Amino acid sequence: MEELGIQLEGSTLDDTDLHTSNKLPNQYQSWTTLNPDWTVLYVEDEMIDSWLADGLKLAENKDSEGPVALKEMLWLKSHWGVIRADLFRYLALFLSGGLYTDTDTASVVPITHGPNTHVYRCPTF
Repeated sequence: MEELGIQLEGSTLDDTDLHTSNKLPNQYQSWTTLNPDWTVLYVEDEMIDSWLADGLKLAENKDSEGPVALKEMLWLKSHWGVIRADLFRYLALFLSGGLYTDTDTASVVPITHGPNTHVYRCPTF
């Protein structure tokens, strides 16, 4: 299962681990406690496929069997799940902006108090 957590104004705090959303470590709750304006989203593995197909709008990259990137990510799903999770995280962060943390971390200050908070916003192209 993948966890794409905490989203606000196009910013994303992304987290991938083997926990389920209701069994996250206690220290992880500090991310929502110290950042109450952010929303936690739990994304399961199958939702990655939908995000790739819908969110990336890959129609222009179609071959006869569908979007090339989606086909590659589906192959990775059955052969290299960890790499697929990493690629999804990188794509989500690149396209939506944000930051990444593991579920075994804690937020000791609000995200907006950190350095370079402007980098958590989606770049304009």
